Amino acid sequence: MKTIIPLIAVGFVLMLSLAACAGASRAPVFENRAVMSQATALATNVPAATLTKGPPATAQPTSTGGAAQEPTSSTTAVATIVSAPPVNSITIEAPTADASICSPVNVSGRVTLTPFEATLRGRVLDTKGRVLGEGPIHVNAEAGKPGTFSGQIKFDTNVQGFGRVEVADISPKDGSVLSSAHVEVKFACG
Repeated sequence: MKTIIPLIAVGFVLMLSLAACAGASRAPVFENRAVMSQATALATNVPAATLTKGPPATAQPTSTGGAAQEPTSSTTAVATIVSAPPVNSITIEAPTADASICSPVNVSGRVTLTPFEATLRGRVLDTKGRVLGEGPIHVNAEAGKPGTFSGQIKFDTNVQGFGRVEVADISPKDGSVLSSAHVEVKFACG
């Protein structure tokens, strides 16, 4: 029974979501039906819809004292569709994988979504993950649109062997990496 209730709840949320996406002028309202609570929606891991519960249904006795009539108050569920934020994909076109590089390295590529202030973070790292150089990479596009990026990253040339060039979209809110891409390279300075 415990596994049936979450499945019914998920089905109900999907039905509400599909009805709202089908072009309804307002969110669908279902009356006189059992409605899952927000806690149930969270427990079933369904973040795409938020349910609100109206007043509980109450049964009234008939005038003859027999069976209960239909509820006089209705329980309603309203689904609010919440779309996920767009995800930025970064593609590094130069340098290519296994390219020999020296400082400053020219970096270029594409993004599917221009980041905040049209700036990405470029870094050169060694095989142990130590940052050898870092700098801003400018994106050429309107805010929120696909675009291209290019820039140079200066790095410590007293290193040999292999490493990587990384380009990342950094959150202005907390400094976390929203998306990133990297290519493995060979250091060829000197």
